[in-house]
Amino acid sequence: MLPVRLDEEDLVLYNVGGMLHASRDFCPHAGFPLSQGVLRGKYVRCSLHGWEFDVANGHYVGNPHISLRRYEVKVEGEEVFVRTTPLPTAPPPPPPSPSPEDR
Repeated sequence: MLPVRLDEEDLVLYNVGGMLHASRDFCPHAGFPLSQGVLRGKYVRCSLHGWEFDVANGHYVGNPHISLRRYEVKVEGEEVFVRTTPLPTAPPPPPPSPSPEDR
């Protein structure tokens, strides 16, 4: 993870298997910097209270209706560009289908 400042916004860049992702460096739960947390695979864990987010879609693992503010990242050669306009919030996954026992 790499914390960066872009214009007036504190962001954090994540490298997940060679793919770069960016989000606001801010946990929506308590405002703590996510760059001070831990990245495991595609999940960043806030070190203040342990909330985990999928950096690829921004969803909080405990409730996909809570999301990080994410930004588009583009790599050209050795340079990394981050668009200053946040990406739209990814829709939460659909609810699971009822099992035959539930019908």
